[in-house]
Amino acid sequence: NAESWGKFSGCLYSSMLRSPTFLQDEALAPLLQYDHGFLKQEGELLFDRTNNWFNLIPLDAADADAVVIDADREHERIVILDAERTFKTEESRVPLRNVLSALADTLKDYNQALSYVSGFLLTTMEQKKVFHLLRHIATNEKYIPGYWRHEAIYFARDARVFAKIMATVNPEVSAHLVKMCIWPETYCQKWFNGLCVHVLPFEVLFKFFEHFLREGYTFSFRFGLSLVNKLKDRLLATTNIAEIYALLRLDPKNVDKETCDAIVEEALTIDLSPFDIPAMRSEAQAALDISLAEVKRRQEEQKRLDEEEGSDDSFNSDEDEDDDEGTCGICKDLMPEVHCKSCSLDICSRCHDRKKGSHDASHKVTDL
Repeated sequence: NAESWGKFSGCLYSSMLRSPTFLQDEALAPLLQYDHGFLKQEGELLFDRTNNWFNLIPLDAADADAVVIDADREHERIVILDAERTFKTEESRVPLRNVLSALADTLKDYNQALSYVSGFLLTTMEQKKVFHLLRHIATNEKYIPGYWRHEAIYFARDARVFAKIMATVNPEVSAHLVKMCIWPETYCQKWFNGLCVHVLPFEVLFKFFEHFLREGYTFSFRFGLSLVNKLKDRLLATTNIAEIYALLRLDPKNVDKETCDAIVEEALTIDLSPFDIPAMRSEAQAALDISLAEVKRRQEEQKRLDEEEGSDDSFNSDEDEDDDEGTCGICKDLMPEVHCKSCSLDICSRCHDRKKGSHDASHKVTDL
């Protein structure tokens, strides 16, 4: 409405950092916990730095002017919730909702990783440029097309490709993770889908983005391999699942900024030339297709049995057709990615990483 348009116009047409109260207002936002004073320290320099990112890819920043962002539109429930989870104030949530809804319309799908990647970019870029950049990343073969979908099958494919490469490059860590039932789809998500937002401190995250934009998806592979190499001894020294996940997501309580910086820099030295990644992708996709076909077959068989028995748990029951269908058994918002046998719940990786209710990250899970 006109009132909201006037109230939030400053955020609608400029980056959040240009607001004199942004850093104070959002000091407790989850995203800003990785800032450590970097945004304030760099200030105006970051606007030129991020604008130059368009020079790293075949994309003209000026074309962003043609993008239309509808500030008065209705937003999907998941977009509203993700904006609330990302920022503390309505002034910051408004532009994030606008960008997420515009991306969801364009991509014809949605994935929560879009929320925190968009939130990070909006700190130093205006909405149209964020949309322009992320649309390119989500559709260009050099980057991560298909990752930001509700069912992120292409991400799962590449997570499995990464695991195969790691099994060759670092077989000890690979075998250790398999033994601990820690699957690549769970720990690669924050690196690949989330582009290391909520993983790296901002000072290092800006470097990661520049390498990623210059090189494409293969830099994410090299980053993951560099991380495993750097933390190899610590990963092998523990059988505590929560501690392993904390190391893999570079939890600030476990891994300092200097180590994070070294991981990004040393990623540039990782050689992927021995690996035919396109062929490995095709092989992993074929295996995924077989698995998905089997899941579909089992679902159809269960549906048939439920219909025959008149079960109250039928897939066709009104109870199963509410807003929580197919969502995480804890937060009721995100798509479940793992099954926890201890809790008898299908849960998303975020709820698995963070202790929620009776669930704990030390519980053994199986990939869905």
